[in-house]
Amino acid sequence: ASLVGADVPEGSLPDSLNHLDALLGKDSVGRTHLIHEGKGLALRQGAWKYVTSGKVRNGLNRGEDVKVPTPGQLFDLQLDPGEKTDLATSKPQQLQEMQALLTKIKQSSERKLREK
Repeated sequence: ASLVGADVPEGSLPDSLNHLDALLGKDSVGRTHLIHEGKGLALRQGAWKYVTSGKVRNGLNRGEDVKVPTPGQLFDLQLDPGEKTDLATSKPQQLQEMQALLTKIKQSSERKLREK
């Protein structure tokens, strides 16, 4: 909308962010995080990926459903792009930070939707 100068009513795009500067090369960072959805939710932030517990769709495993145990899974995609080593128990602080960020994002989106 920003690129073409479209007018967007306040609160109509609760889960959208303007990343035009990144698209135009004026901002080298762009998104600080990205939400993945495949039956369950996952959060990508930098090299880290947090997958929530429950039944999720595993895109790396021929798109099959898999059960992710509590408290979820944590991967360092820079060192483990195939998501083979779950670091949830060995990196509890990183796991908690990712859980908290995902909770904050979900609550913010829900609040914005209620305000519509």
